[in-house]
Amino acid sequence: MAGFGATGDQALIVPGADQAATNTSVSGQLVENVHMEAAVHSMHTRYHLDASSDLHRVTAGGPQSLNRAPSLLLPQILPLSQFSNLESNSLLDMVAVGDQKTQWKKLLVKLLPTRTQSDILLTYFIEHVNWIFQTVHIPTFRKEYSNFWDGEIEAADLIWMSLLFTTLSLSALYIPVNVVELVGLQRGSIRRYADTWHHASRQALHAGDFEEKPTLTQLQTFSVTQLYWYATNNIEALNSRMGQAIRNAQALGLHKDRMLASNVKEEMRHRLWWDLVDSDTPPLIQVHLSEVPFPLNCNDVDLGEDFARPHSLDEPTAMSMNIYRARVFQLINKALVSDPSSFKSYKFIVDLDRELLGVMDGLPWYFQLDADRKAKLFPGAYDFLPWQNHILRTCVSTQRIRMYRPFLADHTNNSFDKCLLAVEDALTVYKTLRDDEAVASQPKFYAQAYQIFSVAVTLAALLLVERIIPQAAQLRVDIQAMATDLGVLEDQASPVPVAVNGRSVLLRMIKLFEQGASCSPEDTERLVPDLSTILGGESSTRAYLGRRTGHGSQRQSSVVQVTPAAERGTSAQVQEYHTVADPVTNDQLSFDPMVEPGEGIFDFDEYQLEDPYGLFSWDMTGLLSDAAAGTRPS
Repeated sequence: MAGFGATGDQALIVPGADQAATNTSVSGQLVENVHMEAAVHSMHTRYHLDASSDLHRVTAGGPQSLNRAPSLLLPQILPLSQFSNLESNSLLDMVAVGDQKTQWKKLLVKLLPTRTQSDILLTYFIEHVNWIFQTVHIPTFRKEYSNFWDGEIEAADLIWMSLLFTTLSLSALYIPVNVVELVGLQRGSIRRYADTWHHASRQALHAGDFEEKPTLTQLQTFSVTQLYWYATNNIEALNSRMGQAIRNAQALGLHKDRMLASNVKEEMRHRLWWDLVDSDTPPLIQVHLSEVPFPLNCNDVDLGEDFARPHSLDEPTAMSMNIYRARVFQLINKALVSDPSSFKSYKFIVDLDRELLGVMDGLPWYFQLDADRKAKLFPGAYDFLPWQNHILRTCVSTQRIRMYRPFLADHTNNSFDKCLLAVEDALTVYKTLRDDEAVASQPKFYAQAYQIFSVAVTLAALLLVERIIPQAAQLRVDIQAMATDLGVLEDQASPVPVAVNGRSVLLRMIKLFEQGASCSPEDTERLVPDLSTILGGESSTRAYLGRRTGHGSQRQSSVVQVTPAAERGTSAQVQEYHTVADPVTNDQLSFDPMVEPGEGIFDFDEYQLEDPYGLFSWDMTGLLSDAAAGTRPS
C-alpha cells in the first residue's frame, strides 16, 4: 500500500470520500485531484472548502452548504445521527468491525490538511508557540512527522497523532490569516478548524487507549493542549485533565527520577514533570517530597538518543526560563502544601516574598534589567528570550500581588508598597517590547494573549479597588495599551475569548475607575463572572471588588486537623485535611494536598472535580490561586 503522505498533499476534508478523484472549484481555482485511500471507499460523500469558507458536501445536485464540520466525540458516545446523510451502515463499517484502531486512523487521517498546509502550521507552532513550555523535542517530532507522512496508515501511532492534531489546532487559533491563504486555506475557515483538530486530538487519545498504557507522548499532548484550553477559556476541561495527567505521570514514575538526564528521553521526563508542577494549582503534587532534577539548560539540538550536553546557566537556551520558573514554583508548592494556614500570617508572606525575590535577583544576565529598568532584547534565533523574561516576571509579580492583596486593607503594614513594586516589575518587559516594536505585530504575542489579559486584569483590579495609587494615570495608560493590543487578535478573526471579550472587560474596568464615587456595587458585581478565573474564584473576587464600594466582607477562616510539619514526614498513613471558610458564605471548604499512599507524592482517593467555590484558579503560567486565601484576613 502506498504511503498516505507520499504524494505530499492530501485534501482537507471531514470524514467521507469516494474512490473517484474530482476537480472542484475553490475561490475560482481548481483543486487538484485527490487520491483517497482504498480503505474508505464505502463512504460516498466528500467535503471541500468553498469560496465563502464554509464546508460543502458534494452531491449529485451540486454543493450543499453545511454550517460547520461535524464534531468528533469520544467513540463510546459518537452520535451517528450527525452522519445521517451518509449511507446507513458506512460509518458503522468503519468503526465497528475489524481492527478498530486502524479504522480510527483512516478516519482521523481524513481530517488532516494537506502536507504543505500542515508544514506551514507546524512551522508556526515551532517558532511561535513551543517556546512557552518546550515540552516537545522538535528534532524527534520532525523525524516522526516525516515518517508519518511517508508511511502507511496502519503504521501510524494514534497517541502521536493526538499530539500532531493539538499542534495544528493551536496554530489554527493564532496564525495570521494572510499566511494560510498562500497555501489554499480560506481566511474564514482556518479558525473553525482549530476546534475540529482539537476534537480530533482528543479522539485520537481515546482511540489509542491512552488510559490503559500511559506514555510520555500523551503528556506532551496535555502540555500543549493547556494553551488551547486557556485560549478558549475551557478551564473546566483543564481542571479535570490535570488530575488525569498527574495520575499518568505517576504511572510512568516521573516523580521517582533522581539522576540528571543523560539522553533525550530522560530529559523529556524531567521537562514534563516540572511542566506539571508549574501548572498544578492548588497542588496535587507535593514537590518538596520529590527529588526530580530541574530540566537541563540546553536546546533541543543538545539532546539525542545517547547524549545530553547542557550549557552553563550563563548561556541562554530555550529552557533557561523554565528552569527558573521551576525554582519559583518549588517555593510556592512547598508553601501551599506545608501549611496553608501560614498564609494568614503577614510575616510568612514577607518571608516567602523574600525567597521569590531571591530567585529573581539571581537570574542570569540575559534576564536582568539594565540601569534604566529596561529588559534586554535579542535578535534572530534568540528573540524568544524577552518573551520568556516577560512570562517569568509577570508570573512572579502577579503572584506577589495576590499574596499581599488580602492585607491591603490593613494600613499599618507596607503591603501596598510591595504591590506597587510588583506592578512595576510586571510591566517592565512588556513596555520594553512595546517601545522597541509594537507588541501586537510580533507573532509570539498571540499565544501570550491569556497571560497579557491576566496581568492586565490583576493591575486593573488593583487600580479600581485601591484607587489612591501614585502612578494611577500611567497605570491606566498601560492597561489601555494592553487592551488595544488584545484587539489585534479580534482583527485577525481569532475566536479566542480573550480577543472577543477581554478587551471590553478591561475597558469596562477603566470606565468604572473613572466614575469615581459614582461606581455602584451593582457595577462591580457585573465584573465578577469575567474576573473570577483570574482573581481566584467568584467568592474572593466578589469580596475584593466589594471593597471598592464598601460592601466587601471580611474573610473568616479556620484551619483544623493540621499536623505540624516536623511531625508529618512521608508516612503512608498520614492524611491531612484542611478546611477554610468561604469569605462570603462562611461554608467550610476542603483544601486537601494529595499524598500517594506509600509514596508521599500523590493521592486521588479524595480528588473531586467539582469546584463550586472557585478554589481552582488556573493560569497559563500556573500562578498561585487564592485557594488558601480563605485562611487569611482581607
